[in-house]
Amino acid sequence: MKQESVKINILFNILRVTMAVIYPIITFPYVARILMSDGVGKVEFARTIISYFIIIAMLGINTYATREVAKLRQDKDKLSKFCHEMIIINICSVIVAYSFFLFFLYFYKSAFNQKSLYLILSIGIILNAAGMEWLYQGLEKYIYITVRTIFFQIISLILLFLFVKNKNDYVSYALLITISSFGSNILNLINSFKYITFKIYKNYNIKKHLSNIVIIFATNLVMSLYGQAVVIILGILGNDANVGVYSTSFKLIQLIISIMISVNIVVFPRLSYYIEIKDNTSLNRILEGGFNILFLIAIPITLGLFLLAKEIILIFAGSGFYESIICLKILSPVIILIALNNFMVYQILMPNNKEKQFLTSIIIGNVANLFIGLSLIFMYKNIGAAITRVIIELVIFIVLYKYSIKLFKLKISLNNFISVGIGTALESLIILTIKNLFSRPIIILVISVFVFFICYLFELIILKNKYALDFIYSITKKIKRTKLSFKI
Repeated sequence: MKQESVKINILFNILRVTMAVIYPIITFPYVARILMSDGVGKVEFARTIISYFIIIAMLGINTYATREVAKLRQDKDKLSKFCHEMIIINICSVIVAYSFFLFFLYFYKSAFNQKSLYLILSIGIILNAAGMEWLYQGLEKYIYITVRTIFFQIISLILLFLFVKNKNDYVSYALLITISSFGSNILNLINSFKYITFKIYKNYNIKKHLSNIVIIFATNLVMSLYGQAVVIILGILGNDANVGVYSTSFKLIQLIISIMISVNIVVFPRLSYYIEIKDNTSLNRILEGGFNILFLIAIPITLGLFLLAKEIILIFAGSGFYESIICLKILSPVIILIALNNFMVYQILMPNNKEKQFLTSIIIGNVANLFIGLSLIFMYKNIGAAITRVIIELVIFIVLYKYSIKLFKLKISLNNFISVGIGTALESLIILTIKNLFSRPIIILVISVFVFFICYLFELIILKNKYALDFIYSITKKIKRTKLSFKI
């Protein structure tokens, strides 16, 4: 099977994730002003609950199957049989997960009173499993994934402005979230016939997959616990407004992180393939480049988010979410921590079949959450939730680093270190100067981002930063090829 270009895959996946970021940037200011913090809180709390049932339905199939599909992609017969085995396991897990959900809905009074909201969001339990996203990620079909996803986002965007008109339309908003997030999975199932056959095989071996899947499932479940437990504890000890305030700030963090870690999603199957064929040269080249590029980007973004927190919240959520500003400032270091944690997991540990080490780090993070989170959230509500999340990510980083360093030494080049040092000083000067010159949040944000981007890029070129120059060379080379193809 033809192997896609890593650079093209990264480009399209960044485009997909960028559109996933732009979508809520367009929709959330509108939604926040229409539904207010109570309406946003209801939907976000319900989505948090449903996310646990989605984890049960998916087990650890997505990560495990992506890795194994990458290894089997050159043999269609073996690939097809493997996919059948994953589908069988997934059907069983979906039945169990949805049964648990119906039981929960019936006996939990608060959810039953909002049963329309929960039932609509629960569609994601089925569609998420039916999508076979792991097949397309393992085969690195990111052009298809990107085009398909953007199409459904555009449809959902149009429907949002048509049907969400007042604060009582939070159920309609939940339906549009479901369409945007999972609607495209129907196409995945239909399109899968291009890559695998659906003839019945003999001797399906389900058992051989279960141990790895269960470990990854346990990891995903525990990982979701430390992430979503903050929201749930806040919802129990506080109220819907508290959840809305915290969720708004963390949603902005997630949007930024999703772009930064999009490279890991693309590179993960390729690294698994290189490990399978024992190509250590290519493996180390990708790991070294990925880590240094991450460092080059993450530090300036974190600082920028901290300095521009007020402007970002006022633009994207409005003055009704003023309390989210301090939460966003506290949460800003999470960008670096999650980006590094994600790198160590999906570029070092998981391709090397180190699921148990990943699970251990998440369990330790949950223990920290139990001892620290309850007291901080009880006393400080939104601020306590933000501090808790930073501490948890730091604890997980320390544990993951201990395991990852045995497989790959995380080294920052001297040029990168100098580039980031000068860049952050330059960024602080630019943002603080612009904030003194202008008062409107949108003007401050746009000018700050634009001016810093240009200055940072020039600084990297002047210092002859290897990774920046490689990126510029790749872009110019691609443009020249495009012009040449048009002439021909």
